[in-house]
Amino acid sequence: MPPAPVFAMDRPSSAIPGDLDVVVRLDMDAARRLFGPTVGRALKLDIVDSKTDAKTAELVDDALARAHVVWIAFRPGLPTPLTDNVIVVRGEFADVEPSKAGFDPAIDLGGGYRVYERAPPKRRAAPSRIYARIDDWLVFVSEAEVDSAARAIETRAGDPHVDPKDKGLVSVAARAAPLVPLFAESLPTLAEVLDVATEIAAVAEADDRGLRATLEVAFAKERDAAASLERLGPLLAALKNAKGITGRLARGATASTQGRVLVVNVALDPTKLAELIGCLDGGQECL
Repeated sequence: MPPAPVFAMDRPSSAIPGDLDVVVRLDMDAARRLFGPTVGRALKLDIVDSKTDAKTAELVDDALARAHVVWIAFRPGLPTPLTDNVIVVRGEFADVEPSKAGFDPAIDLGGGYRVYERAPPKRRAAPSRIYARIDDWLVFVSEAEVDSAARAIETRAGDPHVDPKDKGLVSVAARAAPLVPLFAESLPTLAEVLDVATEIAAVAEADDRGLRATLEVAFAKERDAAASLERLGPLLAALKNAKGITGRLARGATASTQGRVLVVNVALDPTKLAELIGCLDGGQECL
């Protein structure tokens, strides 16, 4: 019996392979309302060399500019050009044609689904394969993730995968262990917390009421969550005195535990959110 149609999945993030440890979901429509219509063009992922692979770089930028929602899945720890990744984009792509960017002509997978391939690019992070569903999904797959993506998309293996919540301006989900080396030197206390954690989930919402963000760090045991809260307290207090974006966010943060989960909530009123946006844009001093 032939397999069911490709992309017979409940949501776009089902295309994410199980071997990628971090997924960031961006609501591009909400970002445009908050930051302006050109925010998609401002999202530069640096996965493609714009000098040697210009048409592919333009293709990725065009897809992001047209996107309603973007999922960026990756394996952390290396510079962006070397990072294995899968990027899922939901939007309107009737005029986006990968074959014009140097990919081979589409292979028809049936039911309005197709796949585009090319020879492995020089930059490891650049897409080597692109899946498309009619004109509303695109999935950019780096070379090292081709087999894993095919397993998730074409055979729908159903492997457990990292999946951020489908809400908020930004949501993030990650396995904790791969993040530990990233903070071992700069924030050793945070690395200690992550070293005994299992998963991380975060959601941030921003509108005319201000910013509301929640970070949840899950542990195998309640006592690990309680101990991590004690470790995190002094770090959070220190960060509240920091300058720049980190300090602004820390000053609006509170931490608590809910069973096996350490919860950090951040709230900024509309004025403080406007100051944060000005800091991000570079138009205001980040004190």
